[in-house]
Amino acid sequence: MLAAPDVEVGELATGDVPAVSATDDQEHVARLMKSADLMVVPVVEEDGRLVGIVTFDDAMEVLEFEEGEDLARLVMSLEEEMHEAAKDLRFEYAARLRDEVNELKRELREVAEAG
Repeated sequence: MLAAPDVEVGELATGDVPAVSATDDQEHVARLMKSADLMVVPVVEEDGRLVGIVTFDDAMEVLEFEEGEDLARLVMSLEEEMHEAAKDLRFEYAARLRDEVNELKRELREVAEAG
């Protein structure tokens, strides 16, 4: 896009463009970009001054990382349940949890390999 140097960005924009603050949660920003189908979102200070941008690639990396973290927490939780079930000699329940944990570990490896 080419414009005269004295033209303000606001004059070139078409419609409202959502902006974020540098202190906004990165997962929130990534979900905003995904839901609004944005390729770039401006990062602004309180006075509206542009201080940077977040790209779609940045946002997708954040979401992949957050999903991996969520999956890892779930695996740890299921492993704890599995150990408790084994202590109580509930072998059938422990075996089912072990299978779930193994499946989640496989998914976690796939997410890690894809990232």
